[in-house]
Amino acid sequence: MKNTVYSTKLTYKIITVANFIGLIFCLTKANNTYASMDVYCVDETIRIDRDNQKVIDGNLTFGPNYANYLWDPVTRTVTIYGARNEVVGFQIIVYANSQALNSVNVTTSSLKGDSGTIPASNISIFREWYTQVSSPSTWPKPTMGAGWYPDALIPASVPNYGLPINVASGKSQGIWVDVYIPKIAGKGDYTGTFTVSSDAGSVNINVKLHVWDFDLPDAYAPGEVGQTRLFEFFIFWDTISNRWGGMSMTSAQFRTLENKFYQMARDHKFQMTTFFWWQPASPTFPQYSGSGSSTTVDWTYFDERFSRYLDGTGFKDGYPVPVWLTTIPRSGQYSHGTLDLDTAQITKISQLYRQHFDAKGWKQTIINYLIDEPHDAEGYTGEQWTTAMRNYANATHSANANVYYRCDFCCDKDWANPLINIGYVDLWAWNGATIKSIPTGQTQTIQVLATPREGLKNSYNLTEHIMFYQESEPYLGCETIDGRIYGFRVWAWILWKYKMYGYNMWQCAAWTTDPWNNPLNNGTNAQAYIFYPGNYIGIDEPVASIRMKMVRRGISDYQYMDLITRYSGNSSKADFWCNSVVQNALAYTTKSWGQAGEWSINAIDWFNARKGMGENLEAIAPSSATSSETKIVIYPNPARIPKGSGKTVKFANLLLNSNVEIYNIVGEKVKSLRNESGVILEWDLKNENGEEIAGGTYYVICGSKKGKFSVIR
Repeated sequence: MKNTVYSTKLTYKIITVANFIGLIFCLTKANNTYASMDVYCVDETIRIDRDNQKVIDGNLTFGPNYANYLWDPVTRTVTIYGARNEVVGFQIIVYANSQALNSVNVTTSSLKGDSGTIPASNISIFREWYTQVSSPSTWPKPTMGAGWYPDALIPASVPNYGLPINVASGKSQGIWVDVYIPKIAGKGDYTGTFTVSSDAGSVNINVKLHVWDFDLPDAYAPGEVGQTRLFEFFIFWDTISNRWGGMSMTSAQFRTLENKFYQMARDHKFQMTTFFWWQPASPTFPQYSGSGSSTTVDWTYFDERFSRYLDGTGFKDGYPVPVWLTTIPRSGQYSHGTLDLDTAQITKISQLYRQHFDAKGWKQTIINYLIDEPHDAEGYTGEQWTTAMRNYANATHSANANVYYRCDFCCDKDWANPLINIGYVDLWAWNGATIKSIPTGQTQTIQVLATPREGLKNSYNLTEHIMFYQESEPYLGCETIDGRIYGFRVWAWILWKYKMYGYNMWQCAAWTTDPWNNPLNNGTNAQAYIFYPGNYIGIDEPVASIRMKMVRRGISDYQYMDLITRYSGNSSKADFWCNSVVQNALAYTTKSWGQAGEWSINAIDWFNARKGMGENLEAIAPSSATSSETKIVIYPNPARIPKGSGKTVKFANLLLNSNVEIYNIVGEKVKSLRNESGVILEWDLKNENGEEIAGGTYYVICGSKKGKFSVIR
């Protein structure tokens, strides 16, 4: 299939014509709405300045009468693209151009096409909250300067803070739209109409969604990128507890709140890793008694709190977290590292973790993470640090428990070079600016324990044992609110480019005193949070952000590259698209700290790359028409089963240890089942609420396998 590429020059030629036609269109439109309220759409990777209508990031021009690669101002149509099981975002920009607008709201419709209907319940609307940056960040760099930045995304349904909203004259208001494309959607075009209303009238937006004929897998399903790569954000739970008035971590209320954080992270495809070092003493973490090889563990509170994430029952998709960090007793508050940990206790605790996880049936990769960013400022020599790292690694490995040793670095000293520690450290996380002594593609052989994870192998490519973590441009995308919007999106592309194991962000909810209104802390703006605390707006749940959407977009892009490689048998095409946007990063760049990164700041380039990959995948992915290998066997079909009969529908030819999802004809999920090891799975024709379903057409999905059946009452 031919790839459609939008060039900047061509786009602006089209814009010139579109502007003229749009002007005639507006002049002939007898509707006072257009005199006071302008409405247009932009994609995910655009931020519009609230005050002057200019693009905060990049050098393009957008507006109600400017055509762009998503928006046609003449027909007032926004066109978006996506795969099945993907969330696609775009933004509606409302501009009060001559007088203030009151009660601005957005209503949505279902999206209908020849292949079926995507219900309005699959569409989520958010108000964009603007936060003022008065003092630009001094790190990381670069900064887009002082101003008002959209970031927090408040669900439209939140009273007083969502929609409707008033917009002052001469100001813009962004409204974020997420469209989830269900797994049962057929390929082709779907259309609907969204209405933006206010006291000045209303404007209809035509929405066109093109669904490509391939599936984006659940990111954390077995064998998928969430299991083979690590997209990691640390979280310190005492921060959450303190923000909610010192809420006890042992309370049911806190467990409910915690689960909402975990689920939001999963919805955006990153792993939120519980980081124990800076946590206060709490009975919810494993409780140790004794020392050395006599150490024992009480798992009671640990299991009560964390088992749902380790077995997957705490997530809507049913898949567990892939990695778990241990906690090893240490004296006092953790700074960056200590040289006097009890190595016999490290060995014993490693064994106890593995024994407990095996007894529970938990399959996580368990990692001892005992030293963080060792450097000369801690008062120890490089030789002392190296000795400690090796001692802790040996203590971990001598447990013979399939527990691995990790170390994070932010220096480029010779003693920190992983090449001199081959055989000791299993996983490195390096500051983005210091990964420069590692030859890309260099193969080394070490002796580590066997593991089911792709990233850690007995004989391995060294880069697959390395993660990177935050740093300024040009090494990585900037993570602050006043950095470029591409920040977290480009992280996943860099991960693909250099074929590394994963990335880490040191925090995702380390809030300032007032994160909603004053993001500055220690010279940086909102650098350590992509969640917002919902209790500020009266809800006991986290609030997502535009930067979090960039995390999701980047990981989804990574999935595209992974699928292209899988279906084509090599990575050349995926590498082509990656290199079309990202030229250099990490310490492979020749630029200096704080200079702009060597990746595109033109939103059209990102759009072209993603659209090109989507069209590539549609051409090479297995057809959505089910073959005997991908078809779920269903009987009886049709199922002539009266209500109250107690009879069941049976499914066969399923994937083992997988979720089985049942949808009605409009794409609404009716029931989720789990196929652990049985050849045949039965369903009692009841929904999640225990109610018997009505007659009609239903779809069943199990990973890549699909089926369709009818129920006749």
